[in-house]
Amino acid sequence: MTLDNSASQKLLLARADWRKIKMALVTIVTVSIVLTLLILFAHNYSARQKNILQKQQGKLNLARQNCQFSGLESEGIAEYLPKYNALIQQGFVGEERRIDWIAALHAQHKAHKLFDIKYGIRPQENYQPSFAEKFSAIVLHRSVMTLDLDMLHEFDILLLTESLASKKIAPFMLHDCEIIRRDKAGELANPMTANLHAKCELDWLTIDEPVASKFLAIAQ
Repeated sequence: MTLDNSASQKLLLARADWRKIKMALVTIVTVSIVLTLLILFAHNYSARQKNILQKQQGKLNLARQNCQFSGLESEGIAEYLPKYNALIQQGFVGEERRIDWIAALHAQHKAHKLFDIKYGIRPQENYQPSFAEKFSAIVLHRSVMTLDLDMLHEFDILLLTESLASKKIAPFMLHDCEIIRRDKAGELANPMTANLHAKCELDWLTIDEPVASKFLAIAQ
């Protein structure tokens, strides 16, 4: 009887010990799982934070680049804007100023007391001379003005064109000029009558304002 009780007590102790061991194992497993989850969470959190930091750094670098570009752009504008405004004032940028051209022609003709002059202006056309080939984005315009005038001597046409150029009402080129003599051979030149007659062509040049903005960007 005593042996049975002793065996029963040992069995009860063994079961109690197993329950304690089982609880300890469950606790260890649970703690291990929790720690593993915490480590995974910490790793994922660190990766997300690193990714966010990289994105923020990228945005910061982009902002710095934009700031630097803006500074360079502002410097370019500050440098070239006065020149651009000067081109506008000189009639090179923007709409044609034909009335100003004609007024200047009459004024210089009268100031230099030249003989009668006749003129005509052809319709505006696109113009791409060889010296502007590298600026393919620019559309240059020209309007051809024809001049017919009597002259005392050859320098009259040069005097007229140089005085027009000095007024800076718009850039132009004297690209063709035919001069013929009017007096008869062997006769003395009369200072009161025309000895020569000139037929010339001027190219008045302009650039549209939006196109001129591209030219400003190219120049920078």
